[in-house]
Amino acid sequence: MIMPNRLNPCRPEVNYYKPAACCLVIAVLTVNAFPYQTGTLPGSTGASGPLPASFTRTAPSCGNCHTNVTGTVQGPGGAVQGAPAIDMAITVPKHALDQGETINVNVTTTGGVTSSPLPNAGGFTAEITAGTLIGAMGVQVDPTGKFATHVNAFTAQRNWNFSMMAPSTAGLIEMFGVTNTTNGSGNNAGDAWAFHGFDDTAMQATPVRFYALAAGITHIGNGCADGYGNYAVLGADQTPAIGNTAFAFHLHGCAPSTIAFLMLSFAAASPPLDLTAFGLPGCTSHIPLPIPATLAGFTSPGNAQRAEGSISFPFSVPSDPSFTGMFIYAQGAYADPSAALAGRNPPFTLSNALQAILQ
Repeated sequence: MIMPNRLNPCRPEVNYYKPAACCLVIAVLTVNAFPYQTGTLPGSTGASGPLPASFTRTAPSCGNCHTNVTGTVQGPGGAVQGAPAIDMAITVPKHALDQGETINVNVTTTGGVTSSPLPNAGGFTAEITAGTLIGAMGVQVDPTGKFATHVNAFTAQRNWNFSMMAPSTAGLIEMFGVTNTTNGSGNNAGDAWAFHGFDDTAMQATPVRFYALAAGITHIGNGCADGYGNYAVLGADQTPAIGNTAFAFHLHGCAPSTIAFLMLSFAAASPPLDLTAFGLPGCTSHIPLPIPATLAGFTSPGNAQRAEGSISFPFSVPSDPSFTGMFIYAQGAYADPSAALAGRNPPFTLSNALQAILQ
């Protein structure tokens, strides 16, 4: 699943973020510090001291160290350097995961400054709020497994692969990132960085959202990205047990303050139906048409480009034991003002789809 987004030197998603650890740091083995070309993790030393864990989420981030061509501290965005926009794409196979499931994460950075003699020098740092990141060739993680970064910023690549393992507790997971494109000068001047997200000049990263599913809930199909490259994720953090009056489906990563729907089927999931012919290119329905049942409500307020809208759909499970083993199929959808950017009319975006088995 690909999520196009523009970001900075330390953020992830099929979104975009900048490579190359953000700061020149002192290589002291007794502290958690790395030279900038070999990765940036919390505790690395920047111009103003140790970098806080929040450097993957909010400015000044890589601007703690990297400066523009005038020698002043730079903000995010390729245009700061007169360079192309910086895009950090984070590609994952799906967003709703079983507890303990492991998936591959690809981070690719495009745009920004070019370097010499290596044309694609740069790096990234990614952070996850729950679960564990697992390093691979060219990518290292910190001892907590919450942060991942490049191993060598001068390998002529702005493309990294690593793994993510979902936590053993159900709930929402967010991944943040920032990326840095460097000019290969060996110092901190003349580089360009950005956070993950649609706007590469944003001072705050846009998260990629995942959901670790409760027992009895299974992912059955992917959704589609909004016009800003964000994927909404539908999940459930409780088991759909007989008599569970608190059970609900939760939809995160939507347009804010808009109407949203939970499409339901109690018979069978639909074979994946490409909705291009219905004006929704890139979207797939996993609920049979016409839709058997629907719940509706309005998403929470927030920032549209960061897809901060969310909504919960209560679904009280009957206490009648005869419902045990019953299948429920669910998929989210919402009215999306950004859908035109993705070529959609009518303006709707869909989430992933789930199967729930009453326990």
